[in-house]
Amino acid sequence: MNTAKLKEYIQQNQLPIEIVNEQLIYNSTSLNDVVLKNGSPLRVVIPNNLAMEIQHLNSKFESAIIENGYANSFQYAYCTKCNHRKELIQAALEENAWLEISSAGDIELIKELFVNKQIKNSTGIICNGIKNDDYRNAIKEINQLGFTSTICVCDSLDEMEWFIKHA
Repeated sequence: MNTAKLKEYIQQNQLPIEIVNEQLIYNSTSLNDVVLKNGSPLRVVIPNNLAMEIQHLNSKFESAIIENGYANSFQYAYCTKCNHRKELIQAALEENAWLEISSAGDIELIKELFVNKQIKNSTGIICNGIKNDDYRNAIKEINQLGFTSTICVCDSLDEMEWFIKHA
């Protein structure tokens, strides 16, 4: 992609990236240097851009729901497996996103956000993935904290039976 087209793309998508001396600069960091150090491809996720993408997606779904006379609604869920960085999760939460998690470690992050009042216990949590004992018990813990919109996707009869017995 030539520099003019790249500048146009950055401008159209309102990305906080500059081109200085043929170097891509984000947050005072040369992305070119990051690629040289770590290799390519390089994926850059920008919190403000995530919020814009969620807004765009919600708008598209809202239009399609109205256009098709769909009787239900759409709820975006941010998959923490994609990126565990708190600023991205917070950007998603600010757009009323639910969280899709896949491990006991993800629940530790949710508990930390909850203690710091960065997530409400009314936020939807979708518990996906294979649930070992630690994960199952962690799900039970957030339910005890009062999380009211927790959905467990059961991958086996064993998981389903455990939740029926212990939930």
